[in-house]
Amino acid sequence: MISATGISIKRLQSTSRGGFTLVEVLLVVAVMGLLVGVAVPRLSGTLDAARMKSTAADIVRTAQLARAKARSAGKICEMVFDQDTRSYGLRFPSEVSTAGWISSDRGDVGLVAGGRISEEIQVTWDEPWVRFFPDGGAERLLVVLESSRGICLDVTIEEHREYVTRCD
Repeated sequence: MISATGISIKRLQSTSRGGFTLVEVLLVVAVMGLLVGVAVPRLSGTLDAARMKSTAADIVRTAQLARAKARSAGKICEMVFDQDTRSYGLRFPSEVSTAGWISSDRGDVGLVAGGRISEEIQVTWDEPWVRFFPDGGAERLLVVLESSRGICLDVTIEEHREYVTRCD
């Protein structure tokens, strides 16, 4: 090509082809592997914490329901814990069904309240039950939830309230 001044200008041709070299690709894969290696254990710990908080909140909600049922029915309602099945639920001591739980309107046993505690969570309690009284009061109960990663939560049921705290 010749410019207006008459001087020949050679067109610069690119010798590079688009894309990445093998070394660049391997470097990116190695960095991603490191990031995943750091993130997965943290994510797993976050999932454990979420599972623990959810279980604690479920126990508190079940206790609140037991308190409300005792008030509305005008009689004692019990929240019972079963170590063998890792479950908990409600019952009126004077109206225990075959399974020992309050039945729902649909006829299902144990679905009105309660739940199961995940196998990944260690659970201990002072007593296998707590009673809620028609005046809104309750016996005291401490439920301790602990994960394999060392996360520990106390669920405390007291005379007029329920709450969750971290273990000391």
